[in-house]
Amino acid sequence: MDTKQQGKHTPGPWIIDHENLTIDGGDKQICAIVNYSQSAYKVTDEANANTRLIAAAPELYEACISARNAVINNNGQMGKETIELVLNAIEMASGR
Repeated sequence: MDTKQQGKHTPGPWIIDHENLTIDGGDKQICAIVNYSQSAYKVTDEANANTRLIAAAPELYEACISARNAVINNNGQMGKETIELVLNAIEMASGR
């Protein structure tokens, strides 16, 4: 991971707490997932997808940095490890 940016956000992994509808990073609560309909609180598919995307932010960030560095340092080529990092982050964010 890019060490210049590492200290600017709560390091991952960020974990979804489905019971409390929060995303936690270590001993910190990153955010609470709130989705209100017109009349009553309910968790929707969209809220669940948003939760997965937010929770995957550290991995997505790391994958982007790794891909950028691979492209810059390897004449536009990414190695197998970088490709797997990117694919795993995308799968985590999409819930696959």
